[in-house]
Amino acid sequence: MENLSSVLTPNIKYSILGDYTLQILLLPGDKIFTQQNYITHHSDNLKQELAGKIYSQKISTAIKNDTKQIGYVGISVGFGKILVVDALIYQNLCIREKNILAISDSLQVNGSNRAALVGLEIFMKIQLNKNDLGKQQLIFIHSDGTLIDKDLGPQEKISVRKELVIAYQDGIKQKQQRQYGGQFIVFEGPGRLIFEIKPSGRIVHQALIKNSLVFLAYVSFFLFLVLLQEL
Repeated sequence: MENLSSVLTPNIKYSILGDYTLQILLLPGDKIFTQQNYITHHSDNLKQELAGKIYSQKISTAIKNDTKQIGYVGISVGFGKILVVDALIYQNLCIREKNILAISDSLQVNGSNRAALVGLEIFMKIQLNKNDLGKQQLIFIHSDGTLIDKDLGPQEKISVRKELVIAYQDGIKQKQQRQYGGQFIVFEGPGRLIFEIKPSGRIVHQALIKNSLVFLAYVSFFLFLVLLQEL
């Protein structure tokens, strides 16, 4: 265990082990939120508990340090890359729920903003807590592709496949558009955008699965109508 005086700062101490395992030091009184099945290891002075303030159906486990010693916790999904986002720089981000690895306790997540949608994905609006600016407020994002962080200038536009969008700044203009090869979201600045790039095979595979499910739904509905007519 490290000496308390050597790390006693308002900044969050963390390290990324390999590419996809996050390890965070928790000072006495510190707490972070994550998914229960993302936790790989932690020091014996930390405890897990159901979040008193549930951020979402998934990010609902709190890792808490109630002792006078420094603790540590390892968090991982077992693959991909990790991007660390400072909420002071990336203010009012709407982040795809399934890509959130962990978030600081001091961040504000307004439940009424959970319904922001890109396609059928749920995005959560995470806001800086202006009453706790003395403490670093971080969001840890994971992806199984290459992460692209794009800061759009005024009237600058970019089209991104909707299934690759991970986060966007609240207020950035967006419009769904059907293009050759799939559904895209057209974003217009100013504002920040984070998306992922995956090997084309994965995207094609996802599209085939989606199209197959739609086809099966139509077939099932047709058979249902035939059965009704025979009754």
